[in-house]
Amino acid sequence: MRKKLFTHLLLACLCLSLSAGSSVRVMAEEYEEEYDSSGEESYDDGSYEEYDESYSDSDTYQEDTYDSEYDGEQEDASADAQAVSDAAEDSAADSSAAGATEPTSAPTATAADPETHQAVQADNWENYTTYYSDWPAGPDISAASAIVMEDSTGTILYAKNMDTPVDPGSAVKILTVMLALEKAKLTDEVTMTETGVQGVTEGGLNISSQVGEIFTIEQCAYAVILASANDVALQLAEHISGSVDAFVQLMNSRAAELGCTGSHFTNPTGLEDPAQYSTAHDLAMIMQTALRNEDFRKIISATTYTIPATNMSGGDRTLSTSFSMVNTAGSDYYSGTLGGKQGYTGTAGATILCAAQRKGMTLICAILQGTSDSVSYEAASLLDFGFGTFNILSLGNDDFDIVTGGEVVAPQGITAADMTYVDEEKDSQIIRTYFYDSLPIGTAVVNPQQNSIDEAALAADRQNLEEAKAYSQSKSILPYILIGLAGIGLMVLWFFQSKKIIKK
Repeated sequence: MRKKLFTHLLLACLCLSLSAGSSVRVMAEEYEEEYDSSGEESYDDGSYEEYDESYSDSDTYQEDTYDSEYDGEQEDASADAQAVSDAAEDSAADSSAAGATEPTSAPTATAADPETHQAVQADNWENYTTYYSDWPAGPDISAASAIVMEDSTGTILYAKNMDTPVDPGSAVKILTVMLALEKAKLTDEVTMTETGVQGVTEGGLNISSQVGEIFTIEQCAYAVILASANDVALQLAEHISGSVDAFVQLMNSRAAELGCTGSHFTNPTGLEDPAQYSTAHDLAMIMQTALRNEDFRKIISATTYTIPATNMSGGDRTLSTSFSMVNTAGSDYYSGTLGGKQGYTGTAGATILCAAQRKGMTLICAILQGTSDSVSYEAASLLDFGFGTFNILSLGNDDFDIVTGGEVVAPQGITAADMTYVDEEKDSQIIRTYFYDSLPIGTAVVNPQQNSIDEAALAADRQNLEEAKAYSQSKSILPYILIGLAGIGLMVLWFFQSKKIIKK
């Protein structure tokens, strides 16, 4: 009895295995159909994710509305630019990020359309608030051109005709001193020649230098920044490059390296020249680079400086800054000011290029074509707007894809969930640019392995599936049918035999 029962159990197992074998082909075909029709293939370890084609339609901006508003803003900006300076030449500032990669999901921000953001970055808006509805409205100022930019991220917090070329005035001297500090040592000696001494126009600011008088690079830098000495600025140019003309070429090439697209410099002093122009945006980027130099930061922060007696002077020269926002005893003093340069000419009007630091954030402010009685007040007003309205957020604390960077500057109350990003491959790195209300607010270098789909693994999976599919299609279905029928017959036989055994 036990032997018969054991025999029937073995027969049942054989039947089940034969039936399972007949279903293998059907299951394989169903899996193939499911894989082919699905736009997403997920893995348990979350190593990568393939986006559905519908993604590009799910996160787009209302381009038709933006285009109509943009056209109106461009007409207004063009009219303002012509009124500001007839001598300024328009400069093409279109910038297009190259090699943008497919955006991927992140726990801190939403991927965005690269082409949309590239177009927004290239536009020159009269004021952010006229177009970006969610961006905080800045103060109303009388100056024709202005910008407030955060130093570490380059985020533009406020802009008014920031890319309109105008006469930069005395702000040019920031570039002159920056280049001198980049190309020479502080202790290098500069001998005055007729280039500097005789090059000063009547009424031009100078320190009464004499031909043959010797200064150090450090003393010259203080003279140019604090006393706005034109004689020393010209002499620095000749000392660094061999001639003023060669130094001017250096000024323009260095500015181009920094991304300045709306500037053309013709002299190192900032004195009036119809062919010389720059923009608030370009000058802010020049100041941003200059601030990386600790010697420069020390020089622009000084209120006074004494040049000891030289080989030709009868005594010391005491220099006092013309930049009122660092003067603690003056009414224009602004707490946290790192320093800057201000001046006035007939064509440039009143200008200020400065930087200030509060709340762990450094802001750069440039104001062009202003008035002498209001330019310092308006600079303080713009800086107050920046410090009081924006915060620095570190996204690297929550996004483990970030290798370096991840600092963004956003309006208060904004979180990472309110942001979008676009990834761009540059110099063998993946640069992620974060946006709020379509405006760039910071960047990060992200891990390319986490950033993109593992194409090799995906290709291998597809190849394996195709091989399985080809093998299955090459075999006849008849053997599977016969095996299935045999299995069914054996199961019926087993059923009746088991029934007889149970009855006995």
